[in-house]
Amino acid sequence: MNDWRKRSIQEAEDYIRLHQSDVKERYRPAFHASAPVGWINDPNGLCWFRGMYHMFGQYHPYSAKWGPMHWGHWVSSDLLHWEWKGVAMAPDQDYDHAGVFSGTALVEGDTLVLMYTGVSEMQDGKLCQQQCIARSTDGIHFVKDPANPVIRISDLPPDVPPRDFRDPKLFRTADGYRAIMAARNEQGGEILVYSSPDLAEWKLEGRYAEGIGRMLECPDYHRIDGEDVLIFCVIGLPEEPGRFPCGHTAAYMTGKTKENPVGFQAESFEAVDLGLNFYAPQALDGPDGCILTAWLPGPSGIVPTDELGHQWAGVMALPRILHVKDGKLIQEPVGEIRKLRAKKQCFHEVLTEGVPLKGKHERCSEWVMHLKADREVVLKFFKGEGPGFCVTWDPEADTLTMDRDGCGYDMSGKLPSKVTANLGRKSGEITLDLIVDNCIAELFVNGGERVMSASVYPKDADDEWVLTSSGSCEAEVTCYDLSPQEKDV
Repeated sequence: MNDWRKRSIQEAEDYIRLHQSDVKERYRPAFHASAPVGWINDPNGLCWFRGMYHMFGQYHPYSAKWGPMHWGHWVSSDLLHWEWKGVAMAPDQDYDHAGVFSGTALVEGDTLVLMYTGVSEMQDGKLCQQQCIARSTDGIHFVKDPANPVIRISDLPPDVPPRDFRDPKLFRTADGYRAIMAARNEQGGEILVYSSPDLAEWKLEGRYAEGIGRMLECPDYHRIDGEDVLIFCVIGLPEEPGRFPCGHTAAYMTGKTKENPVGFQAESFEAVDLGLNFYAPQALDGPDGCILTAWLPGPSGIVPTDELGHQWAGVMALPRILHVKDGKLIQEPVGEIRKLRAKKQCFHEVLTEGVPLKGKHERCSEWVMHLKADREVVLKFFKGEGPGFCVTWDPEADTLTMDRDGCGYDMSGKLPSKVTANLGRKSGEITLDLIVDNCIAELFVNGGERVMSASVYPKDADDEWVLTSSGSCEAEVTCYDLSPQEKDV
């Protein structure tokens, strides 16, 4: 039976203070956001406010498993070094006592406005989800609007169940405000569009998407390089090898928003990330451009830091700068990552079958590679007695495969342990930028045309890397140790 009692910020902070010293830090990332104790999932409320990046996230402090949601809070000046600022919101009201679910932030002058989903239990014991507002003038302490919820279940279309109406994305328009949020009906997942002149009175205007999967989550909208981009997660999307690797997919559409009637004319529909773990992406428009992060491991079912009793779970993805080229999303790691590069090893070799390139690597490492080949090339890292984590480029099939089966602790659960991405260029050469931070690996392909991310929990002795080829391969490889202390190359 679920415990939906109200919980205060002070109660959560007291628990954190008492238990954070019990946490085991073996897999703690050095330059990805994580919580001091407990569980995190979706990033929320990304924004640039008063000279700092702010990131909130779904947070359950009381165990390393999902539970009644709070909002945790981090700040950063460089998108790599994240300072934990504590619990920003707790499920402490009648309308959100079962969870302060995901949402977004909007900067209104000197005020930071959060819009989120409040979850509560109805008289029949079923849960309902409604949209709420909170405000802060210092970016730390938030006051929930006395008029909450501002978008109620009575504002829903009659075919949308009240328990599946969540994750508002709030943004300005020429004549007020707009909020899009995820919902579903008998035809599948949809994104509802509401408008307001004042953040108080809201009106349903239309839909940006409908009939996709069983349910949509975490919608986001940005205009990037002159293109409208709609980002969301799909539950129950039919798998399509090489394009949509699993049934819980973070996807995007490029296209054009429409008025009269309100809608979205999609011109492309693709996965944001083609790797093993990546969910609930959210982006912000800041001084450095449009920047996106997400949650790993996502809805995987097995999290080793929980299974091993480390008392924390969940990591936010390395922030990525977004661009649109030829209708496709381009994602590159934030440039600040170069400041972490310390010791480096450089290789320029022609590999042949049976003659590998190999070395040792730190838990925080980066490989920058340019490869030319006509046969299969395999990079293995976090390798010990077993095969390690394998990345395989097949230039003939024009694919890239990630395989975690032989590396560290089991994470199979609900998601696959091996995925293959179509590359879409078949040129006989490839550029890879692989960034590893203790429990997370992120692979940027051909300047961000494809990205593949994965959670990985290697054993202590797994510190070797090997590059092999089935034929002749010209390989330019630079391997960096990454230090959490900023250094110039």
